[in-house]
Amino acid sequence: MILTTLDGRFPSKTRFARYCDDVVDFLFDTPPKKEWTIVVTMRRHLLHENEPFDEVNDLFYQDGGLCWIEDDNYILIELARNFVNKNRELIHYSIPELTTTAAHELVHAKQWIEGYIGESNIIVEGHTQNWWMENHPHNELPWEREAYELQSQLVELW
Repeated sequence: MILTTLDGRFPSKTRFARYCDDVVDFLFDTPPKKEWTIVVTMRRHLLHENEPFDEVNDLFYQDGGLCWIEDDNYILIELARNFVNKNRELIHYSIPELTTTAAHELVHAKQWIEGYIGESNIIVEGHTQNWWMENHPHNELPWEREAYELQSQLVELW
């Protein structure tokens, strides 16, 4: 069984909770053997406060979403409600952008639960996760490719 909960200020929170449940149901044909909790938290933004301003791309380093495992059966997902522009103004993400990001991060939650990603020494497609991260851009990592491939299909569940 997988329990998803929402924390923070979500647009259409009830519908968003149902959407997260629908995505999880879609991703798992059969429930995992042990119980899991996925907590999806909406943050004001996910700005990398300790990173310098990116002069080349004229933007701040920031994420739209993050996913990690907190302990053996507890996964945390954070979603950014806003993008911070170069003038430090908050630009709201739209519902389609938020649902796409949530779908992407829920795919990562599935990967954690199934052991596809995890410790840096896990073997993915013949190499350790560290090898992949050292030798390929972020969007070419196998776990990212899967998340990008599935997110557009999962958004249809909204």
